Amino acid sequence: MATEQLFVNVVIILVAARLLGEVFQRFNLPSLVGELLAGIIIGPSVLSLVRPNESLTVLSDLGVFFLMFLAGLEMDPREIRKAGIRAGILSCIAFSLPFISGFAASQLA
Repeated sequence: MATEQLFVNVVIILVAARLLGEVFQRFNLPSLVGELLAGIIIGPSVLSLVRPNESLTVLSDLGVFFLMFLAGLEMDPREIRKAGIRAGILSCIAFSLPFISGFAASQLA
Protein backbone atom coordinates (compact mmCIF):
# COMPACT_ATOMS: atom_id res chain seq x y z
CA MET A 1 0.00 0.00 0.00
CA ALA A 2 2.79 2.45 0.90
CA THR A 3 4.61 1.78 -2.36
CA GLU A 4 1.46 2.44 -4.36
CA GLN A 5 0.85 5.71 -2.50
CA LEU A 6 4.44 6.78 -3.10
CA PHE A 7 4.10 6.04 -6.82
CA VAL A 8 0.82 8.02 -7.00
CA ASN A 9 2.41 10.95 -5.13
CA VAL A 10 5.43 11.00 -7.46
CA VAL A 11 3.19 10.91 -10.55
CA ILE A 12 1.04 13.76 -9.19
CA ILE A 13 4.15 15.82 -8.42
CA LEU A 14 5.73 15.23 -11.83
CA VAL A 15 2.55 15.94 -13.80
CA ALA A 16 1.69 19.10 -11.86
CA ALA A 17 5.25 20.43 -12.07
CA ARG A 18 5.46 19.73 -15.79
CA LEU A 19 2.07 21.31 -16.54
CA LEU A 20 2.62 24.51 -14.58
CA GLY A 21 6.22 24.71 -15.82
CA GLU A 22 4.95 24.62 -19.41
CA VAL A 23 2.26 27.22 -18.69
CA PHE A 24 4.79 29.61 -17.19
CA GLN A 25 7.20 29.00 -20.07
CA ARG A 26 4.48 29.96 -22.57
CA PHE A 27 4.12 33.29 -20.77
CA ASN A 28 7.90 33.82 -21.07
CA LEU A 29 8.41 33.22 -17.37
CA PRO A 30 10.89 30.78 -15.84
CA SER A 31 9.45 27.28 -15.75
CA LEU A 32 11.03 26.78 -12.34
CA VAL A 33 8.60 29.32 -10.88
CA GLY A 34 5.67 27.32 -12.24
CA GLU A 35 7.13 24.10 -10.89
CA LEU A 36 7.54 25.64 -7.44
CA LEU A 37 4.00 26.99 -7.56
CA ALA A 38 2.76 23.50 -8.47
CA GLY A 39 4.43 22.18 -5.34
CA ILE A 40 2.71 24.78 -3.21
CA ILE A 41 -0.67 24.09 -4.79
CA ILE A 42 -0.61 20.29 -4.53
CA GLY A 43 1.10 20.26 -1.14
CA PRO A 44 -0.51 20.33 2.29
CA SER A 45 -0.80 24.14 2.25
CA VAL A 46 -3.50 24.39 -0.44
CA LEU A 47 -5.07 21.27 -2.00
CA SER A 48 -3.31 18.67 0.14
CA LEU A 49 -3.13 16.19 -2.76
CA VAL A 50 0.33 15.09 -1.66
CA ARG A 51 1.26 14.73 1.98
CA PRO A 52 4.89 14.40 2.94
CA ASN A 53 5.95 11.05 4.36
CA GLU A 54 9.26 9.34 5.05
CA SER A 55 9.62 7.76 1.60
CA LEU A 56 8.81 11.00 -0.20
CA THR A 57 11.29 12.85 2.01
CA VAL A 58 14.04 10.39 1.08
CA LEU A 59 13.28 10.84 -2.62
CA SER A 60 13.22 14.62 -2.31
CA ASP A 61 16.57 14.62 -0.47
CA LEU A 62 18.02 12.45 -3.22
CA GLY A 63 16.66 14.86 -5.83
CA VAL A 64 18.25 17.84 -4.07
CA PHE A 65 21.55 15.95 -3.92
CA PHE A 66 21.55 15.30 -7.66
CA LEU A 67 20.48 18.87 -8.40
CA MET A 68 23.41 20.24 -6.40
CA PHE A 69 25.74 17.68 -8.03
CA LEU A 70 24.61 18.79 -11.48
CA ALA A 71 25.06 22.46 -10.55
CA GLY A 72 28.57 21.67 -9.36
CA LEU A 73 29.40 19.90 -12.61
CA GLU A 74 28.34 22.95 -14.60
CA MET A 75 30.49 25.36 -12.60
CA ASP A 76 33.66 26.58 -14.23
CA PRO A 77 36.46 27.44 -11.78
CA ARG A 78 37.85 30.01 -14.24
CA GLU A 79 34.55 31.89 -14.11
CA ILE A 80 34.63 31.87 -10.31
CA ARG A 81 38.18 33.24 -10.29
CA LYS A 82 37.19 35.85 -12.86
CA ALA A 83 34.36 37.09 -10.63
CA GLY A 84 36.99 37.89 -8.03
CA ILE A 85 36.84 39.06 -4.46
CA ARG A 86 33.77 41.25 -4.99
CA ALA A 87 31.64 38.21 -5.77
CA GLY A 88 32.98 36.44 -2.68
CA ILE A 89 32.11 39.37 -0.45
CA LEU A 90 28.66 39.66 -1.98
CA SER A 91 28.07 35.93 -1.49
CA CYS A 92 29.06 36.14 2.17
CA ILE A 93 26.72 39.07 2.72
CA ALA A 94 23.90 37.31 0.85
CA PHE A 95 24.30 34.33 3.18
CA SER A 96 24.99 36.14 6.45
CA LEU A 97 22.31 38.81 6.37
CA PRO A 98 19.29 36.46 6.07
CA PHE A 99 20.90 34.01 8.51
CA ILE A 100 21.46 36.68 11.16
CA SER A 101 18.00 38.17 10.56
CA GLY A 102 16.34 34.78 10.92
CA PHE A 103 18.30 34.02 14.09
CA ALA A 104 17.36 37.40 15.58
CA ALA A 105 13.70 36.90 14.69
CA SER A 106 13.72 33.45 16.30
CA GLN A 107 15.19 34.87 19.50
CA LEU A 108 12.43 37.49 19.68
CA ALA A 109 9.64 34.94 19.37
